[in-house]
Amino acid sequence: MTGRALTPTGFTLAVNPLLDLGAFARVWREQGYVQIPDLFAPDVAEALYGLLEQQTPWHIRLTGPDGTLMRLDQAMLSSLKDQQIQTLLSGSASRASTDFSHCHLACDLVAGDADTDTPDYGAALAGFFTDGEGADLIRTVTGLSTGAVQDLMATCYRPGDFRALDSDTRAQAALFSLDFSRGYRADWGGQWLLHNMAGDIVTGLVPRYNLLTLVALPRRWSVAAIAPYAATPRFAVSGTWG
Repeated sequence: MTGRALTPTGFTLAVNPLLDLGAFARVWREQGYVQIPDLFAPDVAEALYGLLEQQTPWHIRLTGPDGTLMRLDQAMLSSLKDQQIQTLLSGSASRASTDFSHCHLACDLVAGDADTDTPDYGAALAGFFTDGEGADLIRTVTGLSTGAVQDLMATCYRPGDFRALDSDTRAQAALFSLDFSRGYRADWGGQWLLHNMAGDIVTGLVPRYNLLTLVALPRRWSVAAIAPYAATPRFAVSGTWG
């Protein structure tokens, strides 16, 4: 294993040493995706959950009227009237009936070209998945010996949030999602739906807690809309390896 990432609050991001990575690698080869429970020790998972819940500068991430990505941070939301915000949200949902669209809370964990606010713990997670034990795990399980983390972000789906059918045609790459959804019920929506290239749903993965999911590309996928009665948020840290 390579170096372990130390968070600003002092705990170490280390993979659970009891995990049988060889067994997970066999599942990956057989079905093209795998779920790895109990990735972190309970105290580390609890600390990360608290950071996501309480110390994350969320913005609304959605598809705008012209099909481009929009980020509505607190400053932008404050400058808009309520009716303008509702128009953007309803327009994003309407667009999903005919084209790709999405709407949910997000936070970029690595500073990019956009003027975005990243949390203090973002660098630790980036290190974990870039050259730490998270990267080693991905290499071991998937066999993707070379690669880099892209699009690393935290996400929070609330009632009504969704991600319509999307497609990623890259080869020799994987999507990953680290779930922190506590006490989540399957009927609340929010399943990560994996589709084949014909559009059929291969499987639906219910949001869970302290669970890492790896999915091989190319792939079509979506996130089911969250039910209005869902009682807890769907928290995750997601990105692409490849």
